[in-house]
Amino acid sequence: MAVRKRSASPPRSSPGNDSQLVVRLPGALVGRVDRYAARVRRELPGVRFARAEAVRVLLTRALDQLAAAKDKP
Repeated sequence: MAVRKRSASPPRSSPGNDSQLVVRLPGALVGRVDRYAARVRRELPGVRFARAEAVRVLLTRALDQLAAAKDKP
């Protein structure tokens, strides 16, 4: 009988109906995202703000701006 080795850390779970999305981005764009995340961490010391959070915030803002622009006459 094979014994399954446990990982060092518990599996990360996503709340609700979150989905994982894998994308390839140019290095320059990743750099911009990382600089934004670093700026947020500097402005909010002690707050954990990783690349994934930065991507979610930036994507949400961009989509909200597009939706708002579309609603303007």
